Amino acid sequence: MSLQESLLAGLKKSYPECTVKKIDKDNFLDIHIPSISNAKATHFFFNTPKSGIKVGFYCRDEDFVKKTVKKSKKLESYSQGIRLTNNPVFETPELAVKAALTLVELMTKEKVKKEAKPKVKVAKSTPKTSSPQTKSKEVGLPPIPKVTEEVNREVHPLSFWQRILNLFR
Repeated sequence: MSLQESLLAGLKKSYPECTVKKIDKDNFLDIHIPSISNAKATHFFFNTPKSGIKVGFYCRDEDFVKKTVKKSKKLESYSQGIRLTNNPVFETPELAVKAALTLVELMTKEKVKKEAKPKVKVAKSTPKTSSPQTKSKEVGLPPIPKVTEEVNREVHPLSFWQRILNLFR
């Protein structure tokens, strides 16, 4: 069984209705999956050079591509269709089929709209006590005087570490 035949077999398990447009003629295995798009000149592909396997969806309909890419950040458009972001390369047919199924799932899902969380207003209530409330006094630190050192008749602020050392003198 060739590499492209094993990729087709893996994809047919999930999409038995798919039809092969091209297999074992060159590096591209082209498969039409009607559930993605019924339009002509659209197909799912596996690019199978010796360096690895890439997956994508060929489509010339720019509106379809734009609408589909908006469904997920994991999808990106390229000059002739849609592919996974950063166009990853897969080393085994099993990984490539999993990626292909993920690509199909991302393309066919509905964009999830973020639900607006209901705003809940919490009424501020003061606790009722029988004894009068006393406010605790906040103890503030005295202002830190600016420590300076006279050098060559000019006044320069001391560095942080010099101030720390002065505390221990």
